[in-house]
Amino acid sequence: MNTVLPASPDLSHLKSETERLKRWLKWAYEGTPRERKLALRMLREEPELLSRSVWVACAAGHEDALRKMLNHGEGSANRPGGPLGMPPLVAVTHSLLILEPECERDLLESAGLLLEHGADVNSS
Repeated sequence: MNTVLPASPDLSHLKSETERLKRWLKWAYEGTPRERKLALRMLREEPELLSRSVWVACAAGHEDALRKMLNHGEGSANRPGGPLGMPPLVAVTHSLLILEPECERDLLESAGLLLEHGADVNSS
């Protein structure tokens, strides 16, 4: 089955990279099915988003970017941050992108990776 994706969103009106990331994260955490598809399309068209923001990588379940973050030192699996101030495990487990079949496995594996590196399951 071929799914017709919505047109790429025009985010040029957003004033800063932070605003752009917040919009993308809003789609990932609160988005409608259409907005989630837009978020995934953005990642395909702009894969550098994953390397610029570990929080996008968490929401998308991008294991390579998470491994790089975890290599930055002790405690990084629990360190809150990003535009929404979440610990990485919360960022992974609260992503609605898990409802998208192409993301489910990656998000589950990313959660496992964070747990292996000492992420606190009680973090909020």
